[in-house]
Amino acid sequence: MSRVLEFELSDEVQEELVEFKGKKENYESGEMSMDAWQKRRLWQGIYGQRQPEVQMIRVKVPYGITNSKQVRQLAAMAEKHSNNVLHITTRSAIQMHYVPFANTPEFIKDLTEVGLTSREGCGNTIRNVTADPFASTGAGQLFDVVPVAKRVVEHSLRNPYAQNFPRKFKMTFSGNEAEDNGHSFMHDVGFIASKIEDGSYKFNVYAGGGLGGRPIGADLVDEDLPVEDALICATAFMRIFNEHGNRENRNKARMKFIKHEWGLDKFIEAYKAEFNRIKESEYGQSLVLSFEEGELALPQDSADVSKVNAFVDDAEWVKNCVRPQNVEDLYTIQVRVDLGDFTSDQARTLSDIADKFGSGEIRTLPSQNIVLTDVKLENVAGIYAELKAAGYANSQFHHITNVVACPGRSTCNLSVTSSKGLAEALNESFKDEADIAEVGDKVRINISGCHNGCGRHSVASIGFNGSSRVLGDKAVPCAMMQIGGGVGFGRREMARRVGRVAAKKAPEAVRAVIDHYKSQNSALSLEDWLVEVDVKELKPIIKPFDAVEAYDENPDVYADYQQAEGEEYSPAVGAGECAGGVLNLVGESLDDAHNYITMARKVFDQEFFADVIFNSQEAMRHAFDAALMQAGEKVSDYKEAFDKYVEFFTSNTVTPDPKAILREDTPAEVTFAFAAEYLQAAELFVNDFVAVYNKDKDACAPFLNTEEEKDGRPFLDLRGIECPMNYVKAKLVLNGLEDGKELAMIIDTGDSFRQVPSSLKKDGHTVVELDPINDNQNYSLIVLKNGEANK
Repeated sequence: MSRVLEFELSDEVQEELVEFKGKKENYESGEMSMDAWQKRRLWQGIYGQRQPEVQMIRVKVPYGITNSKQVRQLAAMAEKHSNNVLHITTRSAIQMHYVPFANTPEFIKDLTEVGLTSREGCGNTIRNVTADPFASTGAGQLFDVVPVAKRVVEHSLRNPYAQNFPRKFKMTFSGNEAEDNGHSFMHDVGFIASKIEDGSYKFNVYAGGGLGGRPIGADLVDEDLPVEDALICATAFMRIFNEHGNRENRNKARMKFIKHEWGLDKFIEAYKAEFNRIKESEYGQSLVLSFEEGELALPQDSADVSKVNAFVDDAEWVKNCVRPQNVEDLYTIQVRVDLGDFTSDQARTLSDIADKFGSGEIRTLPSQNIVLTDVKLENVAGIYAELKAAGYANSQFHHITNVVACPGRSTCNLSVTSSKGLAEALNESFKDEADIAEVGDKVRINISGCHNGCGRHSVASIGFNGSSRVLGDKAVPCAMMQIGGGVGFGRREMARRVGRVAAKKAPEAVRAVIDHYKSQNSALSLEDWLVEVDVKELKPIIKPFDAVEAYDENPDVYADYQQAEGEEYSPAVGAGECAGGVLNLVGESLDDAHNYITMARKVFDQEFFADVIFNSQEAMRHAFDAALMQAGEKVSDYKEAFDKYVEFFTSNTVTPDPKAILREDTPAEVTFAFAAEYLQAAELFVNDFVAVYNKDKDACAPFLNTEEEKDGRPFLDLRGIECPMNYVKAKLVLNGLEDGKELAMIIDTGDSFRQVPSSLKKDGHTVVELDPINDNQNYSLIVLKNGEANK
């Protein structure tokens, strides 16, 4: 059975192609807003670039395994639609840049011809699911994780629970705990093969990891999970992230922050509660996986790499690029792809080599390289010769010169500096340096153009992320330097920050660190020494490279790599698109309501009637949440939210009234008729509320009762109510007052004190009093409505 996942060209996919083209035309004609179009194209894996009228499109390569047929199609597409270059990402996907906007529908259609998709390659969705590059085939793999990963990918794609996350969500699989080459340590959810017991296969599940501006390692949350429950586990985390992820602050909108804020014990408790709730449902029972006998079993042999030396006269290449498979005399070949970029012709050459000497399987790695599998001993000499002729027999694979870098400012709107330019400068500085070649084994340099971490700088032996500083009236491109990180081959370390250097001086800083290492005569390898050394020891070593001369003395340091001649460096970034409208909280809740209705319909068709009620209530709760947000209320319980909606919106003649059945207790045995009526009522309410809101947002205003008074003024006690809900409540009451009237409030210290008065002043009101009370725990706030207009 092929390990490659080819997505079926189903009726749903064909309808999606037509729908996407229609949405594009609606956007071009002005019928669809930019925000709505942005969200739709991000779902389709399409990013904007720095350059106008062209797009980057990210093609998913599920668990990093593709084949020659698919790669040849991508090569043809790069010639037809792009700049003839394919780029391997640090999530094993393949990106193409400079795709004309007009070509995007045809590009998406061309992918379907070979079972590929870009769906959910971007946006607030489940990104490409990655895996151990040696899954299924490598010596030391406990069992085959690929069939499980394949089911998780199929379950996740277009899943209604996974269409509107607070931010992106990443999963991975590893074939053994000792090496964890799927890098679970840095993922939202990572499944690691842990044991085989009485014929039962088990995973250790890690969760709550992530990189970016605040890297946090994942923790063990479920030990020895039966593989049959992998979909239930994944769905539980999808639900937790969707419900509890921070939608107000994009910088804290990853699952790692839920774990950090709750603490590990509460995080695990919430996961297990949701896991059990799902597993006990009819829907959950449908998620329990089954496998054919022997489907997950793997041979436990190990090919002898030393045999290859009799066929290939290049001992370094054999040592670094040939890996044993779990079958005698069968090997995997590691192919270095500098910066993850290769042309259409090179893609065809590699495809021909994979077919001729292997099984046609091609694997894309998070290190932006490639491996070719299933090469027999008698074919190793042939594959070496043809790789060498094509320029792909570089023996420095896991090496300091094999730099990983995101695309950076060459195309990305968020990048502050040129990551690829720095990577090329580093490699140029390493040329002809024999000592670098000697000490650089297994040392990783990773570069990101900003703090977000697409280049995985936080898990590198030496990592850089783009930054800047201003001297006088000139900006200087800089890089923050980190050391001692690592994932895979048994490593689970986040890098530690050493300090900032000027980007143009980063190669000198690396050289200085290596020279310092050599001066210590350490028994440790450079890779291990970077993990162990105290960063305080290195700070004075790199400090000179943060110093910047006056512009007249050294103008080059004020220019970024790959900067056009005559252009002045600016750290300004464009609009980021990862979140895709994350701050529109009302819209987010209404999107969630729609997604739960979709899931309710799905389980209705499967005749899981109790699950119809659960998902219909979740849809209603999110619709209520959207409405109540405008009243400064946030309620998590369904019936309480129902009652609050009635309280605040009964007087509103425009918004819909929920039908009585939606407030009834769910019967012990849910019948077809009850589920059908309930779903119909919920869908009607959600659709009607969305229609009213989209037509006239102001018409969806709630009614807020302010009968309580203090000293003759309407009074609000806002203690314990966080921003922005406290501001929303104050604004609603002020909207109902006559100009010139005053509103008295009590607010908390902290964000409430800093934000509520200033926000009301921006609305045109006057702050009459803002005094500390209750031993400085609160503030008395009195505001005059439209005070500025009445002066």
